[in-house]
Amino acid sequence: MKKTLLFLCVLIFVSVNASESPTKPRGLENLGNTCYINSVLQCLFAIPTFRDDLEKIGTSKRFLPSSSTITLNLYHLLQEYKKSNYPIEPSNFFSCISAKQILGSGVDLYSQQDATEFYERLMQSLHPQRTVKQIFGVSYKTEIKSDSPDFAPPAIEHTNEFLVKASKNYFSGEQGVEKTILDFFQKSVKEEVTVQRAGRNRVFETQQQNILTDAQSILVIGAPRYNEDYTKNLMPIWSDLTPFSIKVKKNNKETFYWYELIGSVLHTGDTMNSGHYIAVTRYGKDWYYCSDTIVEKKSSGDVKAILQGATGFATVLFFFEKDLEAEREHNKTIVEIRKNESTPSIMKRMFTRQSQGSSSKAGSSLLNID
Repeated sequence: MKKTLLFLCVLIFVSVNASESPTKPRGLENLGNTCYINSVLQCLFAIPTFRDDLEKIGTSKRFLPSSSTITLNLYHLLQEYKKSNYPIEPSNFFSCISAKQILGSGVDLYSQQDATEFYERLMQSLHPQRTVKQIFGVSYKTEIKSDSPDFAPPAIEHTNEFLVKASKNYFSGEQGVEKTILDFFQKSVKEEVTVQRAGRNRVFETQQQNILTDAQSILVIGAPRYNEDYTKNLMPIWSDLTPFSIKVKKNNKETFYWYELIGSVLHTGDTMNSGHYIAVTRYGKDWYYCSDTIVEKKSSGDVKAILQGATGFATVLFFFEKDLEAEREHNKTIVEIRKNESTPSIMKRMFTRQSQGSSSKAGSSLLNID
């Protein structure tokens, strides 16, 4: 009887221990210029909501379509990532995404590629897509106005995108991310639009503005390393690790979402086919520097220096929706939501007990499995 109880206790301990979330990142082996993949994976595995739903997908009895092999391989990699105390060789996952030609036919994953493009293609390859979009999906529309009566284009809808794509017209290394996000969703910019009329091209001057219409628990901002003219695309400098708010106009109602940085992919190097990708990620209050197999704990000051350009420039930024209710329960310093702002909504406030609460999706799992 005692042996049986001992066996059951060990079995229960192993089961519980196996399902625990990682408390810090694990190193990932570079299998030949695969640092861009490793850096994206480090950021994804740092996101609790993503880990939780990937667990449910992988352990559910629902049969996923044959195209979901990437999802299942990523799930198995997460299991190894959680259990190992040593650097992991993600060869099975790499073989899977290589066979599926995730970046397109003929593209060699084992030569350095663009981390932003890889992130987007990976998200498009995961199943079920409904669940992935409920975590990462961001929707916004671009309103285009022209003074010419000959050109009245409809708004361009960006629905359930996996990231906000940086543009040179809004994003610049000369200003902070907070100001950049404000500009992207508030500022009206001039754009020349070429349209064919009567067999010839006509150029119209337009004013374009982006309006955020929906957001989820994760907000991702990304930019390719280089622009179409091969100039390096510098993402805005992000040196403030405190939360910020962003206004969402949905069904003619304004809602505020609060985000804080949880991870970033950064790139060093001056040419399109050289350099190195690293990541900085946050687990709880602790920040970590991840460079393939190297994982080092960093202070917030170190992270600020890294994000200011000490170790390359950010190409992908991951923001996690802040759980204000949990913060309030633990009497921590948090940010006040002011729903009747007459000034632009992206600004930092200190919380007071008189503030109005806001529910958060960050702490809840979104997957619904029958």
